[in-house]
Amino acid sequence: MHRLVSILLFTFLVISTNSCKKSQDIQSFPIEVFVETPDQVKLESVSLLVNDKLIGTTNARGQIAFELHGKVGDTNTLAIVCPKGFRSENDTARFRLREFSPIGDKQEIRSLRHSFVCAPEKVKVAVLVSASGKENLPILIEGRTIARTNKNGVAHLVVESKPDERLTLLIDTQSDSLLQPQNPTKTLEVSATDAIYTFEQSFERKVRKRRKIKHSRPKLIPMPIR
Repeated sequence: MHRLVSILLFTFLVISTNSCKKSQDIQSFPIEVFVETPDQVKLESVSLLVNDKLIGTTNARGQIAFELHGKVGDTNTLAIVCPKGFRSENDTARFRLREFSPIGDKQEIRSLRHSFVCAPEKVKVAVLVSASGKENLPILIEGRTIARTNKNGVAHLVVESKPDERLTLLIDTQSDSLLQPQNPTKTLEVSATDAIYTFEQSFERKVRKRRKIKHSRPKLIPMPIR
């Protein structure tokens, strides 16, 4: 009987020790995730998933903070879902849990941090056109008339475009065939954020050459002398 009690007690101690050891391996890791646009505007309402489980959405500061339970060395996956009108080329990230030493007098534990970028699907392209004082010239983008120059030869226009696209601007001079150059163009490389571009074009007026009129002299016909 005494031997049976000893065996049971030993088994209980082993199980208890293993359970304590396993529970000691599991830790709580503070995590912070930040999301912003390419021009560093903090983005709200971005959904965050950890290992395919929805954790929550970012606040007005583009931040979401939470605690993840696991063991040191565990690999996890972060994923974001950008709000409508935005996209992300790198919307997932893998990371390993690791320990940090406490810092400061308060012995605060540093959090694991990761940042994502959500870029707008469309950006605003503002263009200032200067046509050296030429009035009422149509300004075309990709073949579509967007504006006309005013009495000072200036036009302002704003359009939307996908980031990293190329847009071709054209100043239509068909109404004045003497302007040189005719129908000048400029290609814009659209950036990943809203931006302002300029198109300055100088013109010269072609002078028509006057054709010289040749006057024919009347031929003298010799008359016989009688």
